[in-house]
Amino acid sequence: MTLAKPELKRLAEQTQESVALMVPSNGQAICIELIDSPQPPRCCYQKGLAQPLLVGASARVLLAYMDEAQSLSALLAQGVDSGDVATYQRSFAEIRAAGYAVSQSEIDDGIWGSVRL
Repeated sequence: MTLAKPELKRLAEQTQESVALMVPSNGQAICIELIDSPQPPRCCYQKGLAQPLLVGASARVLLAYMDEAQSLSALLAQGVDSGDVATYQRSFAEIRAAGYAVSQSEIDDGIWGSVRL
């Protein structure tokens, strides 16, 4: 956290958007640090808040960069049908190739989320 917090602050100042540090834990994405946007509308993230690991750009990036066996296990634990696993895995490859993920209204109505690596 000592190393991450100054970078989060820099990104929030540069973008004027909320910036969160998320980690995967027990099938969820958990916000461990947040610098809030100075402008409305704001997302619902709060430090310590968890969300399902399949929802939102942050969660998909976490899944995309997990070890393949670990992400497969997480997908199956979240109830993803084995027939849909390949679709998720292709989307994870696309995220890694593009270097970013986006989401629209997946967590909060009208809120667009973006995670750039």
